[in-house]
Amino acid sequence: MEEFRRDARNVKLRIGDHFIEDVTDVLKRFFREIDDPIFMVDLHPLWQEAAKIPQRRARLDRYKDIIRTLPRVNRTTLAALISHLYRVQKCADLNQMCTKNLSLLFAPSLFQTDGKGEHEVKIVEDLIDNYLYVFEVSKP
Repeated sequence: MEEFRRDARNVKLRIGDHFIEDVTDVLKRFFREIDDPIFMVDLHPLWQEAAKIPQRRARLDRYKDIIRTLPRVNRTTLAALISHLYRVQKCADLNQMCTKNLSLLFAPSLFQTDGKGEHEVKIVEDLIDNYLYVFEVSKP
């Protein structure tokens, strides 16, 4: 955790040196302890409203709009994390980490609300499931 706080970009986590659970715990703790959550406290009402939009495409477009308003570091960090979670859920048959499980695991830390907001999991789940669209990534 100390290495992460000093220079998160250069922390190298390797299989054999670290367990998957250790990596997950450090990531969750890191996001939970930063001064302002990755989704930003001030934008929390906007995220809540967006999560309530019933039409999938309109909801995702609203997420995209909100993401564009995030500071660059939040935006790029969120994109990198969701990209990683997207790849993890692609292997759910091997690792048991489907989108729902990943969302339940990470949403409380990313929003820093300790699971008290019903919309958090839905938002993270939407972002993972629709990563390519929301973050405008071309299919490989």
